[in-house]
Amino acid sequence: MAEEVYAAGARNDGAMPFRALFESAPGLYLVLAPEDFSIVAVSDAYLCATMTERSAIMGRKVFDVFPDDPDEPAADGVRAVRASLERVRDTRTADLMPVQRYPVQRPESEGGGFEERYWTPINSPVFSDTGDLIFITHRVEDVTPFIRAKDEEGKADEAWHMIERRGQQMQAEIALRAYDRRRADDLQQAHARLLESEAELRESADRFRFLAESMPQKIFTATPAG
Repeated sequence: MAEEVYAAGARNDGAMPFRALFESAPGLYLVLAPEDFSIVAVSDAYLCATMTERSAIMGRKVFDVFPDDPDEPAADGVRAVRASLERVRDTRTADLMPVQRYPVQRPESEGGGFEERYWTPINSPVFSDTGDLIFITHRVEDVTPFIRAKDEEGKADEAWHMIERRGQQMQAEIALRAYDRRRADDLQQAHARLLESEAELRESADRFRFLAESMPQKIFTATPAG
């Protein structure tokens, strides 16, 4: 159905300028069929952001084009976006999603694998003149640079906190060493004073002994009568 809708638009000369306008719009847009979420139209900006080509994705189901990374068992990008699209289809109202981590596949020419990306999607219904739901627009903003900047800022903050903590530890160590030095100096001074006191005591004892020994001694004798 998606291919038929797109082909019909291509055959309609009046629609050509509008299709060209849509494809060249600066926003990142997909237009999906509500029945199976196949891709009906895509903007050039979306192709550039997701490293895809229009001819390779038109008419395909969106989750076949943009699967989860098979190397990440916990990845839930497909589940979250599918749930949002189903809400739009069921409630016929727009659904704004929180920031989604949704890696995209790199072309084999660029090494293959998946490249980490973060997006803020909004999915909106498109109605016909009779009120029928005919499309769902999937618009995203690539917020990867912002998330990376915040991550680097967080790492810088953590590094700064580590530096602060290390500085505090160093200050404590310096204070402790200074206290130990003061305590050692005090003990050394006390020991020196003790040695000095002991020397003074020995000198005083020597002087007293010298005086005692140099004093004249008297010999007393006594008779039995006293």
